[in-house]
Amino acid sequence: MNWLQRCFLQMYPSAWRKRYGAEMEALLIETEADIAGTLNLLTGAVRMHMRTNSFAKLALLWSLGGLVMGYAGSYLLAPAYLSRAVLEVSGPENDRVSYVIQLRDQAISRESVGRMVLGPKWLTYPPKTLDQILAQIHVQMQSPQAGKKTAVLVSSAHTDPQWAQHGVEALVTRFLQVNHAEKSPAYAVTVLDPPTKPTRPVSPNRARLAVFGFGGGFLIAALVWTSRRLHNVTPKPATMHLQ
Repeated sequence: MNWLQRCFLQMYPSAWRKRYGAEMEALLIETEADIAGTLNLLTGAVRMHMRTNSFAKLALLWSLGGLVMGYAGSYLLAPAYLSRAVLEVSGPENDRVSYVIQLRDQAISRESVGRMVLGPKWLTYPPKTLDQILAQIHVQMQSPQAGKKTAVLVSSAHTDPQWAQHGVEALVTRFLQVNHAEKSPAYAVTVLDPPTKPTRPVSPNRARLAVFGFGGGFLIAALVWTSRRLHNVTPKPATMHLQ
């Protein structure tokens, strides 16, 4: 019986250890349980605690388990880096919003973005690929400044921070090209803030996922405990098989 098996044995409820602890120690010494038997010892301790009628213990086990699963699961998600740029559109106030919408629709059309990101052969790519790219592009108009100018926030997210920045640079260039092609002297588009270089991912939010996991675990514990109370389920001792 090694030290790890002793630790796992100590994880069993005290009432169970007082009644079966000595017999279990003798069995472990006699059988010289291997890795599978040691893991079975651990799962048996977990099952014993999960079958308890104590809500506090159930809530603690499920909540901590959910917290660990939520935080660990966040590393399975690809990180997303966000780059932003701010454009400034000046011109007549009456039609400025319509003009910005017109620029946006032309600058981030499927063909325009496809050519910028995927190149001349963009039509050969599956439509899903372009849809995923378009879903990461956002154009937002901010409040007019003193009724003369409108700020336009352009952003793009990607798993590669350099690609995210280059993507916004291409979008800004496209906005300027569309504005120049319109040949409308009444409106001017200038770059107020150049595309930022992202240094930290904006997602996944590991702290938030851990909190969600904690809350989800607590909710499961409440449901399990309530179900047992309603059905008057008496916990049964866990059985364990040593190999």
